Formats: sequence, C-alpha cells, structure tokens
Amino acid sequence: MAASAATGAPVWANAPAPAAAPAATERASAEPKLWADEEDEFAELRARVTRSYIFEERCADAVRCKEAGNALLNEGEFEEASAKYEEGLFHVDFDDFQRAELLDEHRALLQRARLPLLLNSVLCALRMNPAEQPTRLVTAEARCAEALAIEPHNAKARFRRAQLHARAGEDERALALLEALCTAHPAERAFRAELHAHAERMRHARKASDAFWAKALKRQAAHADAGGGGGAPAEQAARDADDEPCLTSGRGPLSARERAGHAAADAAALPLSGPLVPLLAALRGVSLIGSTLWGWCAQLVWAESARGVATAAAATHGAGSKRDD
Repeated sequence: MAASAATGAPVWANAPAPAAAPAATERASAEPKLWADEEDEFAELRARVTRSYIFEERCADAVRCKEAGNALLNEGEFEEASAKYEEGLFHVDFDDFQRAELLDEHRALLQRARLPLLLNSVLCALRMNPAEQPTRLVTAEARCAEALAIEPHNAKARFRRAQLHARAGEDERALALLEALCTAHPAERAFRAELHAHAERMRHARKASDAFWAKALKRQAAHADAGGGGGAPAEQAARDADDEPCLTSGRGPLSARERAGHAAADAAALPLSGPLVPLLAALRGVSLIGSTLWGWCAQLVWAESARGVATAAAATHGAGSKRDD
C-alpha cells in the first residue's frame, strides 16, 4: 500500500469525500430525454420514486408493487391499486435502446414482469368505469394493446379488450370478441357470463330503440292525419306536396293518395306511349314519395297531351274560319 512521505498515511486518506448520491428529482432531471416532444407518462413517479440501476432489482421491485396492488384490489381500493401497478410498470420501463442491449432471458423476464401489471391496470380501469374519464379509457386500451403485443393469444387480455369495447359503446366489436373467446375457451364460465350479459344489454337497447321509433312514427302519422303544421323539413315538404293543387281536378287541393288516383285515371284515358309508360308503371304504388312522383308525372303527361289537343283544335278552328277570298 502506498504511503505519504511526510506522515506515512495512505495516499487516499486525505482525498475528498465522495459526493452524496443525487436526490430522485436530480436524477430524474439528469436522465436523458430522447424524445423531447413526447409526453412522459411516468413524470410524476420519476420525481418521487427511486429506481434501481440493476435490472434484477428493478424486476423485483415491480413484483413487490404487483403484490401490493393485488392486496389493494381485493379490498376494493381501485385507485390505490392502480397507482401501485403504475409504479410497478415504472420500475420495468426501458427505452428501445436499453431493451436492445438485454439478453433474450432478460427480455423474457421483463415481459413476465410487465404482463400481469398491464392486465391488472386495465382491470382497475374497468372497475372505476373508464367511460367517466376518456383519458383513462385511452390509457387502458394502450395497456391492453401492449399486453396483446407480448402475448397475442392471451385470453385475459382479449377479454379485457372486449370489455373496453363494450364500455366505449362499440357493441358489435365487443360481441365478436366475446363470441370468439367462448369458442376458443368453452369451459370458461366468466366468458360465457359476459357474453350473455352483453347480448342481453344489446337486446334491451334494440328493444328500447324500436319502441322509441315506433312511438315517433305513430305520433307523426297522427299529426299528419290531423293536418298539423311544423315538424322536420322532410315532413314539412311532404305536407307541402299534399297542399299542391291537382291539375286533374277543379275542386282544390287533394291529398297525395287522391292526387295519385286521379292522375292514374287521367293517364289511363290518354294515349300514352314511349318510355313514359314503364316509368309511370315503376313509380306507381311506391310509398308516399313514389305516389307523389307518379302523380306529378301523370299530370305532366296529361298537361302535354291536353296542350297538344288544344293546339290541334285551334288549328282546325282557324282553318274553318278562314275567309275564302
């Protein structure tokens, strides 16, 4: 061991003491930000939680956070449990450059540590009703997508995704996922129960929608029969069409049904030919709009024929009254 010539003490005895370890906030600010414009989802945890620089210790910390979160979840403390799962994910959060340096066995260990944290985080979001907070729903969907990226055929991850689609109002996608899960796992009672409950919710929603529209159409039909005004633009246009005077009658405005009947009778009495005949036949008897169009076309043909008859009569009358000078 080297010694000082003056005192005989070791050369490192008078060396300055090493600086104290930086606080968590200093370490957080000193960590490189590779993507400055990307939002840091762990910014709050980075400022208050000490994270080890040893891979195995970080995985062990994540497992401890998962166990603490599970205990809180069983007690119904969903917010606190979710916070613990987020802390566990923070411990096993590595950027792409760090993951590229990991060995295959370390990557497998990392995925085994992250997967239950991701799934339980989504479960907490579902228990807290993510529809109340859109950001919570988006975060839960991202967590579910990451879990499926680790294990594409993970049944729990697919089940959570189906539940998220149902909460988001995407009933058909949720139904398709649940049906596929029940087909792949017919013995899983939770999947069958969720499929049955979701199908019942869809049936009640359809029943309520059908009842609403049936009531609305019945009310509109009664309003139209009473000759009421107002209403939607399409309804007002239909009433305006009913108020138009019919060219085949001299007694004033007729209803669409009466106008169509008179127009059909008038058209049948005229020598129609050409492409108008199949057109009128196609339009005839097709709902209110079809009947209205049929009446208009028949009136147009009748008017044109009447104009031709009047022209011929005028020509005949003119020829008979011409003087023979």
